[in-house]
Amino acid sequence: MQFETARISFLHSFICSLLRATALLFLLQQENLVARFTS
Repeated sequence: MQFETARISFLHSFICSLLRATALLFLLQQENLVARFTS
């Protein structure tokens, strides 16, 4: 039972960090596009 909760919490933190990295990459790409169009 404790192994199940540990695995679920690990998956949860992994997915959270994955979403955070994806959001950061998306924001960086948006800024790059804006800079490319404005320059």
